[in-house]
Amino acid sequence: MRNNCDQTMYPVLGFAGWSGSGKTTLIERLLPALKERGLLTAVIKHDAHGLKLYPDADPRQETLEDVAGTDSWRFRRAGADAVILSGPGGPDLQEAVQRAARALSLARRMTDKRKDAGCPAEVGFSTGQCCRPGIILVEGFKHASIPRIGLCREASGKGFTEDISAFEAIVTDWVPERNRPDADRPEREKPDEDRPEREKPDENRPDGENPDRNGLPGQKKGGVPAFEPENIKGITEFIIQRFFMGTEGEAMEHKKAQPRPSMDAWRREAAKEPDAAKIGMYLVHNGIVRASARAAVREGREDTGPVKKMLFSYDRDKAAAAEQMARQMEGIYYTRIWLNEGELEVGEDIMCVMIGGDTRPHTVAALEKLVEELKTNCVREEELF
Repeated sequence: MRNNCDQTMYPVLGFAGWSGSGKTTLIERLLPALKERGLLTAVIKHDAHGLKLYPDADPRQETLEDVAGTDSWRFRRAGADAVILSGPGGPDLQEAVQRAARALSLARRMTDKRKDAGCPAEVGFSTGQCCRPGIILVEGFKHASIPRIGLCREASGKGFTEDISAFEAIVTDWVPERNRPDADRPEREKPDEDRPEREKPDENRPDGENPDRNGLPGQKKGGVPAFEPENIKGITEFIIQRFFMGTEGEAMEHKKAQPRPSMDAWRREAAKEPDAAKIGMYLVHNGIVRASARAAVREGREDTGPVKKMLFSYDRDKAAAAEQMARQMEGIYYTRIWLNEGELEVGEDIMCVMIGGDTRPHTVAALEKLVEELKTNCVREEELF
């Protein structure tokens, strides 16, 4: 989804829903969870009724007076590093994002000074990072061209503001039968003596086994990840994965390297493909972490020490698109990719790519094209010395 506010170095995530859908409450509960994961946070609040701003104030404090109980007061009390109000008499979304970014940059510099003074590193993110990551959360602006999480609540009697395919994820305690704007709440089913009684949730069973619980981590509705409003841990993890793992975000978590898949298993899988009889050869690329720095190998530099570890992550959507691109090349009938993730030691696998094609020229071309696309646009590597 395109982000029209991409001039900022910080990811921007909106929360879209009708009044009463729980946007403010959700953001308020996410702020301490994101802070615990090491993120700086700014909140942009849209007020359609107009607002009074103080242009000469510190950007981190540029909001209405912090009257107890107001949304801005709640956000700051929950741990937001900046709160910016937007609406009539104030900045539009683009300007508000710029102001929020400036406030986060100021907070980041303060954090870096603390780190230089010997304060503990932020939790949850790589100590190899030069600065603390941050995110800008936007409440309102239902139809803004930014990544958004859609919200709806059963008690409101309304559905989502638009089709759920427009959202990165949804947060709801119910899902309309028709995923369309203003979907009417479906009538509750009446008891039917001929129908078996619906199984009741067991409080002692894991959420994933409770038939009455929706929006569990990993569950999707209409192809979109869905969460219950109470699942703050799951929503937080989704945000981390979406914006700070394998994208152009600035943070990667420490994860253990994953075991490489079996190439023999891939071959057996390829043999079951409908066009397997057209395959005349397979080529495999197996990239590993080397001890010599990238700059030393490619540029001949002698001022780099040996690589001790590598932080590696990737964008899943881009990687899938790259594989699909290779699969559509002439003479190619099988493609398979695997990308590692986390903190890798020298000698550990980075990626594996298998291509099955009809002739050597076609297969070589597809392998080179796919590996180049993965290395250039889909993965992020950070060498640690």
